[in-house]
Amino acid sequence: MLRTYVLVLQCALGALAAPYTQAQSHFTTCSDGTGNVFNATVIVPDASFPNVNGNPLPHGSEIAVYSESNQLCAGVVTWHGANALTVWRDNPLTLQRDGMQAGEALRFRIWNKSTGAEYAGDAVRIAYESGHGRYRDDARHVLADLSVDIGPQNSQPVGEL
Repeated sequence: MLRTYVLVLQCALGALAAPYTQAQSHFTTCSDGTGNVFNATVIVPDASFPNVNGNPLPHGSEIAVYSESNQLCAGVVTWHGANALTVWRDNPLTLQRDGMQAGEALRFRIWNKSTGAEYAGDAVRIAYESGHGRYRDDARHVLADLSVDIGPQNSQPVGEL
């Protein structure tokens, strides 16, 4: 009986998937939340004007959230305008860490599809309209600004394809 319920739930969630949902091509090792029901949501509205040096982030680029140590990708979305990004919590039933821990700061990485460059750290500027940028179950963070500033101090991207 429980197995039937889980199957129905998975089908229902699949039917509610957001338009433009597609597999990531850059942040492929990101947690998919398998076996975990706890998460937070980061909303990236068009009004937050995601950009790289003032140029709009190209559609098909990716926005990822990493743990404070920058070792674990806990959520990713392909940018197609006004997206919501699910950030997964660490599943305490697994031996290895697979998500965020309570109170941990959200660290963003941006991959620019047009240039193949990935940006992180001081180059990525985040401002919140609501939320505080720390993981909490069922939290909702709305971004007011998501931009990459490649000035003299941030001239090197994380990597290029």
